Amino acid sequence: MRDRKGEYRKEFTEWQRVGFTRVRIDGEMYPIEEAPALAVPEGARAEMEAAAARLLGAISYRGAGTVEFLWDEARGQSRFLEVNARIQVEHPVTEMICGVDLVAWQIALAFGRFEPPGQLVPQGHAIEVRILAEDTDFRPAPGCITAWEPPADARVDSGFAAGCRVPPFYDSMIAKLIVAAPTRAQAVERLAASLSEFEVEGIATSIPFLRRIATHGDFVANRLSTRWLEAEMMPAAGGAAS
Repeated sequence: MRDRKGEYRKEFTEWQRVGFTRVRIDGEMYPIEEAPALAVPEGARAEMEAAAARLLGAISYRGAGTVEFLWDEARGQSRFLEVNARIQVEHPVTEMICGVDLVAWQIALAFGRFEPPGQLVPQGHAIEVRILAEDTDFRPAPGCITAWEPPADARVDSGFAAGCRVPPFYDSMIAKLIVAAPTRAQAVERLAASLSEFEVEGIATSIPFLRRIATHGDFVANRLSTRWLEAEMMPAAGGAAS
């Protein structure tokens, strides 16, 4: 079974549709998010959108939220997973292809000032990866960052810089790297280039491992499932963060 996890984002009131994403490498440690979900057929996406609208409409949901489905490619079926009633880590991929600021929308809604902009038309393709402070065994690698050089032509959401100390008490994510381009192929190329430019010293990070994923033939060709990371990359994970 090649399960693919699709997430339909129904954000805010008026059922403003702002994107359909796919969490493609859904490992517990290295989720990689893309938008739009090209691996899910258009008809199936429409069915999930309609189901999400019915679900949230039935409870008069108001605010940012994501309805998650699991797409079974072999059976051509989708299954409802859950609703996340919040802004999620992967919200930048939606923002990049729709040209919106979901966090600003959420704040405006809280103050009663949100005005739906009308139907949005997603443009291009976006990919997000999470930069983690972890060693080659995927264990947290706290310490002091001595050098921090993010890529110039990509979006990097982070609160860290050279001289910052990564504590051992919290989630190991230290940044999100998001790229966008007119096509998926171009976005994949931009991701690989941005990862090659991203330099962090003083602590171990997931950047080298992500570089290998971004250039792997299966990833480039869009041949992935929720078990791909475990099957193809984990046996060779040693040295990933070196």
